[in-house]
Amino acid sequence: MSESHEARIAREEAYWTGPRLFAFGLTFLAGCLVVIYTMASL
Repeated sequence: MSESHEARIAREEAYWTGPRLFAFGLTFLAGCLVVIYTMASL
């Protein structure tokens, strides 16, 4: 294993900043709405 557990967590925390989390949340919500709409129209 090349990197420690703490280093991996620090890298993940640096990656998931506020705007990136917000964009991911909006994308996830839009995907859920598409799935719900598709299931409701069947």
